[in-house]
Amino acid sequence: MNTRTEATEQNKATLVKLMKEWGIHQIAVEFDGSGDSGQIENVTALDENGKEIENDSLDERCEIVYTSQTYKEGGWIYEKFTRTESLQDLAETVAYTPLEDHFGGWEINEGSYGTIVINADGTGTIDYNQRVVDIETDSATF
Repeated sequence: MNTRTEATEQNKATLVKLMKEWGIHQIAVEFDGSGDSGQIENVTALDENGKEIENDSLDERCEIVYTSQTYKEGGWIYEKFTRTESLQDLAETVAYTPLEDHFGGWEINEGSYGTIVINADGTGTIDYNQRVVDIETDSATF
């Protein structure tokens, strides 16, 4: 297993554990990107009825595993490190991986937007909307 996959699995396990502790059934992560820039717009914790949970659960502090890469002696070296941040930051970190894996380039040109839903059992879905510029060309003779 590579370093990125290890970090992803550790973060996902931490997220699932904390979701269960806080009674969070799902986390919805809204994303939007274009012009080679993309970001998370909103993160919402939901109960079993799909209603927003109104508490401080997303502010809960936890450890997030990150990876770094350094080019040394003709090859890339990948390392893991941790930071203590919020549950919201952890949800964003976990959400970015499947977004990049399934829809790489989601932020390029006209970009895309959508919602990533992470379930308390670790499964999830991505509703993905890609923006497309349509050009119609016609000609006339006179």
